[in-house]
Amino acid sequence: MLTALGVLLSQLSTTMSAADVRAEIERAEGFGNDAPALVIRNEVRAFWSADDAVLIYRVNSGRGEHRFVKVDPTSGEKSPAFDHALLAQALTTAAGRQASPDQLPLDQLEPAADGRSITFRAFEKSWSYQIPENRLSPSDVPPRAADLLPQAPPNKPTPGMSGW
Repeated sequence: MLTALGVLLSQLSTTMSAADVRAEIERAEGFGNDAPALVIRNEVRAFWSADDAVLIYRVNSGRGEHRFVKVDPTSGEKSPAFDHALLAQALTTAAGRQASPDQLPLDQLEPAADGRSITFRAFEKSWSYQIPENRLSPSDVPPRAADLLPQAPPNKPTPGMSGW
């Protein structure tokens, strides 16, 4: 009798452990699906001006969302590269396609040396954007292609990642 009770308790504890393991596996799988929304600012793409005087980078800020940040390479001071809502509205009007401030479809972005304008590709076209005037126009000149994580130009400090 005592042996039968021992076997029964052994099987019961094994069944409970299997149920616990199954629940943990399901929880881990759920985390894998949720992780991209939980981990932000881990994808960075840098865009330098042709003379390496201006740096703008794109960083993910949520699931499918990103922001563009301008960095002063000398001081390391950061600020929004432009008003994301104004550019989204201008791009929506000019391109005839919806652009969201948190999901601007800008690629191959190139800031001007004075930091007052950018050229970029969006919706299969090249564009020029005058930041202070909020003026967007099609451009015949494509921006330079940017590397995913380019090295800092010679004699320029790489902006620190602290304070992100």
